[in-house]
Amino acid sequence: MSSRQQQESVHPRTNNMVGGYSNQGHDKNLLKSEQVVKVSNYALKEHSKKSTSTASVGHSLTISPDEVESGQVTAVVLEAQQQVVAGLNYKLTIALLKDSTCLGALKVTVYDRFGDLRVTKWGDQLTCDDVQDLLTEVMQVEESEEKALDVEEKIEEGMEEVEPNE
Repeated sequence: MSSRQQQESVHPRTNNMVGGYSNQGHDKNLLKSEQVVKVSNYALKEHSKKSTSTASVGHSLTISPDEVESGQVTAVVLEAQQQVVAGLNYKLTIALLKDSTCLGALKVTVYDRFGDLRVTKWGDQLTCDDVQDLLTEVMQVEESEEKALDVEEKIEEGMEEVEPNE
């Protein structure tokens, strides 16, 4: 075995290239990070301004800014990658939900230059069928987290009830 092979067996290569995008598309910590949520909401608002958005197959993802502002239409991050440049690039796949019903999804790249956000690329629009597995997975994780928080809260309430008096 060559020294390079030995080195790779001890320290296997990752798919990340220096200066490239992180390979963490389904990393729940990145998907739920405050910054990724902020970037996805920015992309949703920018998309709503594009009143003529339609996919090449005729599937329309046209939404109004009013629907976004009122909270009727929300974004759920399905995939996220980030790249460190002079700031950060975020490649996202976001599902658009209207009153919890899937409208479709889109891919977008957003550049964050130290808080100044700008969409640099609008990618493919996807149907709900295209992203159903990812959407189901993300929603199940959210439900599990909510249940865990409920259980934790009940445990804490129970502990307060049985604390001995001093």
